[in-house]
Amino acid sequence: MINDILELNDNDQCLKEAIFPRCSDVLARRIDKNHVKDQDFKTEWEKDKRPGVNGVEKNECELKAISVNLIKENFDQVVNKYKRMRSFSPNHKNFICLFQIDKEDALIVNAPEIEDVSHYNLYKCQSFDINKIKVIDIIDIK
Repeated sequence: MINDILELNDNDQCLKEAIFPRCSDVLARRIDKNHVKDQDFKTEWEKDKRPGVNGVEKNECELKAISVNLIKENFDQVVNKYKRMRSFSPNHKNFICLFQIDKEDALIVNAPEIEDVSHYNLYKCQSFDINKIKVIDIIDIK
């Protein structure tokens, strides 16, 4: 399975604590429009960003993953976090996509942030296809 993860190999420490998302898990991600596009699920690595180049401060693991939140009873907390983030770039990513993904298409690693234990890094598998994501809802946070 690890060999199927985009841009990663068996020796990669990024997946040390990875788990498969359950089919019932609801994940959240900020997106630009009220519909999902390929660009919304591209990693910074896929956008040719590299550690230490042009001011990029993230490490390789962070660049090869996309940032998501696992939604449980924390929905309001996640929405408020995204609204705070929006204040830094008011014309960028004004929607939240709630979605589910098959376990064959991704692995997730808990990457808690200050005041946000629901943050995860999602690593896409070779089988990842934007059309296979089950969109549950898209919420406007303007």
